[in-house]
Amino acid sequence: MESIIHETTILSALGEFEGAKGVENIIKVKGSGVTGGGEPFVIMENLKGGTLDDRIANEGLPPEQLDQFAEGLLSGISFLQNRNVIHQDLKIDNIMFRDQGSVEPVIIDFNAASATEGIAAATDDYEEFRYERDGEPNIQPPEKQGQQINLAKITPKADSWTGGLCLAAAVIGKQSQQALVQEARQAEGNQAVVDEALDRRLGTAPEHIKMAIKGMMRVEVGERLTAEQALALMQQNNPNFVPEEQPQVQEPEPQPQEPEPQEPEPVYSDEPKEGSPIRVQRKRNGTLVIEPDSVPTGIEMVPQRGRDARQYGNRYRATRHSLRMNQHVPPPIVDGEHDQPGVLAHGATGVLQDFPEMENAVLKRPNAVQVEAGEPLTYIGIPQLLHEAKILTALADFDEAKGYENIPQIKGTGITEQEEPYMVMEKLKGGNLTERIPEERGMPEEQAEAFANGLLNGLSFLHKRNIVHQDLKPDNIMFREEGDEVPVIIDYDLATAHEGVATGTGEGEPDGFDLSGTPDIMPPEAKNPGPNKENLSEKIDAWSAGILLVTAVAGSRTANLLKEDLTDFRNGANTDSNQLRILLERHLAGVPQNMKEAIIGLLKLNPTTRLSADQALTLINYAKGGPGGTG
Repeated sequence: MESIIHETTILSALGEFEGAKGVENIIKVKGSGVTGGGEPFVIMENLKGGTLDDRIANEGLPPEQLDQFAEGLLSGISFLQNRNVIHQDLKIDNIMFRDQGSVEPVIIDFNAASATEGIAAATDDYEEFRYERDGEPNIQPPEKQGQQINLAKITPKADSWTGGLCLAAAVIGKQSQQALVQEARQAEGNQAVVDEALDRRLGTAPEHIKMAIKGMMRVEVGERLTAEQALALMQQNNPNFVPEEQPQVQEPEPQPQEPEPQEPEPVYSDEPKEGSPIRVQRKRNGTLVIEPDSVPTGIEMVPQRGRDARQYGNRYRATRHSLRMNQHVPPPIVDGEHDQPGVLAHGATGVLQDFPEMENAVLKRPNAVQVEAGEPLTYIGIPQLLHEAKILTALADFDEAKGYENIPQIKGTGITEQEEPYMVMEKLKGGNLTERIPEERGMPEEQAEAFANGLLNGLSFLHKRNIVHQDLKPDNIMFREEGDEVPVIIDYDLATAHEGVATGTGEGEPDGFDLSGTPDIMPPEAKNPGPNKENLSEKIDAWSAGILLVTAVAGSRTANLLKEDLTDFRNGANTDSNQLRILLERHLAGVPQNMKEAIIGLLKLNPTTRLSADQALTLINYAKGGPGGTG
């Protein structure tokens, strides 16, 4: 009796949303009442097309039916998620069709539906509101498994997981789906195991549907796509998708005009440009390892022995790739005299100086120290300068790759008659992120999304070439012009990697993963890198990018407060992921849902579950949020 009243209440409420997208995929209630004997009843539409279970066995639905079925299923789940109704029991028995010839799915059986608030949370006497766990145990997502569950993690995204299993059944058939259900449950929260099972079971399924299923079956709730997000992702990648035509308003015929030229879609290539000397090894995971000895450099080290080596260190000389502009380079900056003409910035190891002898160029050079009068100058920061120059020289040959525009362009390297190495780079005239962001608020939403795309595309460009920046902070994000919104990631003197061009020390010897960077933007694994630094990866940058995005969307004050609040999480004193999410939700109140979920995903304590730059991009661009989008 209670379940009938509960289901009738929900369906009666949902029936009032006539005309909403997805309502046609929910069973319709025609009325309810009580018999003379006091027995409650509900009258619903008669669905004559059977269940999904009836239509699939060893095989799924015919391929020509999959797109329509998938769009209907995801629209129906999205309709529920956007009204805070968790079905809890989405399975192939509870997906029906209105008649035998219909492919449009209809979701039935709402007696197990629940929520933490709203219509689905009401008890039979409407006096309490609570979530009540229910549904077939084997199909439940990881957050609903086990004896104890965390209510904070129970959201409408629970139906994304079971909806993904239903969609998988439609693709591969009942028997294969049942095996997938068991494998997903036995994974015990290990995303890699779930992904491996999905890849194996889904096989040659249409790629756009496979992407939707994999997005809905993420172990971490924050990473999991809502049905609305999965539908958008599926449509975006379906070559046969045709958007519905919108009703046209009759308007006067416009005067004929010349059509505006359309910019062609950019065509990207991950390979070095044609004729490049750069050699790469392609890893099984798709990343590239740039062979260091294939990178043409303008400066090489001349090892010294004896007294000179002890007193002055190594010396350097020009190669055939060196810039021949020594006569135009101003005198060295000696003993910290940074008030010289054209000095734009300076730090512990280097100086940035205007270089008008080349168009749109700046000079990066080391600091010079005069140990004793009459002795040769000692230069501070040469290894770092050469390390950065080698990385940027290598990256310059990937100018057709996505994200290349977010990397500063090197013009060459050289060495002066005083044996001072230097690097010439493009001049960035738009200032840095610190100068652009007000203390109390972030960028407008569209501008913040454009910034996030540039930042994450640039990071993805680096990470695909096995380069970890390590020092992503507002001062190291610049812009080419005052009005330009495209961020440029600068300062690679601390960049590192396990292999490839970024492993060098600047003195010709590989050094492995050299952990460094600004302490308050480093992730938790920096405190526990592992005996062979196996815990360190490009996910170091993902954490720092999350903090950078907080700066962009919420302002520098919020980002600085967050960095303080993250101290215990970074040093390992607090390992509670739920507390971290609550902390982030508080700091990100009012931030658009897609940006919030991306930031939360980038600030995961465990680097293996932390979002990559590419994954965060997907969330930002295809996950616009909504009531069902909380995670």
